[in-house]
This record gives sequence, structure tokens and C-alpha cells, in this order.
Amino acid sequence: MASQSLSRCRRGLAVARNSSCPAHAWIDAVAPLLLEPQMTFINAGANKGYQVAEFLQRFHSAAAASAGWRTNADWLAAIKAFRPHGVLTSCGVCMTCQSPAPAVRLHAPSVRVHAFELTACNHWLLKNLFERLSVPGIAHHVAVTNRSGLVYGPSRCGGGDEGASALMRNAPGRWNNPQPATSVDDFCAKHGLDKVHWLAVDTEGFDALVLEGAQAMLASRKIDVVEFEYHDRVGYWRPRFEEKRTLKRSLDALHAAGYECFWQGNDGRLASVTPAGSTSWCSPGGVGWSNLVCSSVPRIVAKLQSLAV
Repeated sequence: MASQSLSRCRRGLAVARNSSCPAHAWIDAVAPLLLEPQMTFINAGANKGYQVAEFLQRFHSAAAASAGWRTNADWLAAIKAFRPHGVLTSCGVCMTCQSPAPAVRLHAPSVRVHAFELTACNHWLLKNLFERLSVPGIAHHVAVTNRSGLVYGPSRCGGGDEGASALMRNAPGRWNNPQPATSVDDFCAKHGLDKVHWLAVDTEGFDALVLEGAQAMLASRKIDVVEFEYHDRVGYWRPRFEEKRTLKRSLDALHAAGYECFWQGNDGRLASVTPAGSTSWCSPGGVGWSNLVCSSVPRIVAKLQSLAV
């Protein structure tokens, strides 16, 4: 049994170590299971909006097409049309603008998007993209963390910069730009959101705090799917950071709330973070940039398990 457990851990970590730019075939597999007439998508760390674009292509496809765009390449064309000053990696670090159109296109009659962005440069870009492409939602110039109040962002920003993150305290010289912040729980309570179908988190090392700020929604299983990013040497994940968070702590909280989590592989494979039959925590030390997906919905968890190695 111990050897089987070790083998499962090794298979899982092999996927984790190749999870920096994950393939999304699994999303096509679970999309029909997630579809409802009214859907809500929250994107914490929206950057240039490619996750928004892909959500709309899968779940609000008819409206996207009627607004004159159908693919990530069309989204990129809109970015270029604005000619934002100093835009960086407009295709995305993972070359997301070249991603193929989703294999599964569905249409929920009502979709609402809430895209949160820390930096003024990227928020300006998102706001204009939402207007031009008729996105059904709002681009918020607000950080997402474990409590509402203020955080401190970088003193300068470049349009499209994918490396900007925040601190909970002022750090003169670099993180000294105060920005309003909210937690997922506070935002949902304030706006009467009783359910979030998809929460996508990409906050450059701030992800653990975003999850902490969604504990009430998670504990009541009002978020169907959660995606987040991990790197053991970035942001609040850093071992020597005085306010450090650990992946195990975040996953323990998710598991306690009834969520099962999986590594997303660049090659399309999934792997359970805690494989069935494991007797110990499979520490992912040194995996670098990696991505996870979690759900508490039985039919979605079953589908994810069926796709896992």
C-alpha cells in the first residue's frame, strides 16, 4: 500500500511540475455540468482579461458572437486597437491569445462577470475592453484579499504587466501605492451574490489570501469551481516571508469545506492533489509555477476524477 501511495504521489507531482500553462480540455468536459440559466464568474487578478474571454466563449457564446468576437485572437485584436502605452506581453505569458477556440460552446441566457484588477494600467485596459466587446459585467479597480480595506500595490505599472502583486502593508520604495481591497465574501454579501459558478484567482502569490477571504462562500459550497495558482517562491507562498502561507494550509481549508483539488497539467492531464489511497501529504516543493482546480459539486468532482492520472 505504501508503494502504491508513493507511486500516486509521484504521478501527481509529475503533473504539478508541468502545470505553469495548463491545457483546458478538462473545462470542455465539465462545462455542460456547470451550465445554468444564470451564471456568475469572478476573476481575481484579471490582467488583460483572457480568462474572462474564455469563460464567455464557453458559457455565453451567442452574445460574444453578436458583439463581433469569437476567439482569444479577436480579444487580442481589441487590445491592440486601444494601443495602450507600454503594453507588455499582450498575448499573455502562456501565449493565451493563440489558444484554440473551446471545443464546447454553450449559452447561458444570463451571465455576469466581475473582473478585479490591482493596477490602474490593466484596469483601464479591461474597462475599455468590456465596453468595446459588450462584456456583461464590471471591471473593478479593486484588489481581492482576505479582508476589505486597503492593500499596497506597486508604485508604477505597465499595461499588461502580469507580475504585479500586492502587500497588506506599506513597503516604501516599491509597494507604496494604496488600493482599495475587498474579500470575496464581503463582495458577495454586499452585492447579493448567493452563488458563484467560477472563481478564477491569478494574483501573483496573493492567491492564499484570496481563498481565505472566500471561506464563508466556500464553507457553504456556494462556489462551484475554484482555480488558483501556486509558486513556492513567490509572494505570500515564500517560505521566509514573515506572513507566509503554505499550500497545505490552503488545501486543508478547501478539503474541510468539501472541495477536492487537482493539479492541471500543461499536456491536459489532471492529478489529484491527495490521490485516493494516499497516506501522507505529497509536498510539492520546487514545482515552480503551477495551477490547481477544485470543486465540491459531486458530478464535477466525478468528472475531474475520471480525467486524472
